[in-house]
Amino acid sequence: MKVNQDGTGHVCVMTFGVRLAGTGLTGTQAMNLLAAIANATRTLWDNTIHIASMHVLIGNDGPPMAVDASSSIVGSRTFTSTLPPNVTWLLKRITAFAGKQYRGRLYIPFVPDAGADNAGRLSGTEFTTLSAVAAALNAIPGGTPDTGISSWVVLHRVPKTGTAPAPTNVTTYLPELTVATQRRRLER
Repeated sequence: MKVNQDGTGHVCVMTFGVRLAGTGLTGTQAMNLLAAIANATRTLWDNTIHIASMHVLIGNDGPPMAVDASSSIVGSRTFTSTLPPNVTWLLKRITAFAGKQYRGRLYIPFVPDAGADNAGRLSGTEFTTLSAVAAALNAIPGGTPDTGISSWVVLHRVPKTGTAPAPTNVTTYLPELTVATQRRRLER
């Protein structure tokens, strides 16, 4: 999902792994999925943040099928400035398995300037908002309207030898009390 901010050249990309409920994803299901994710996350941002689009790649055992969806949804809050885009809210993807291979994180950009203290801890209000976003994301698979997905998953890299393991179901998104930072990744 691509998210951008008015007045800046930053386009931030968030990656969601999903298990499809059927054999494919229709255009309507893709639009419903984008709207569901956008509505779940828009409470984090002000109206200068645009949830622009989503590009869905389906399959890993042949040429990928792709579905695109676009949006004009903007954030629903009011605040004056944001921290740099590499400072993000953090949701942990929890699975039923232990170990580094089965962990995942979702980095969400555009944290309000007043949302975290100097040590990177979220204010109580921001943590409550992030917790509500996590709950809303957890409710999307199998919900209404039909998004075409049955669960969120952690996608795995192909190891140096062998094949990549099947995606692992995410049991829950869990909010973190501190912000995260990550180096800027440019689109190719």
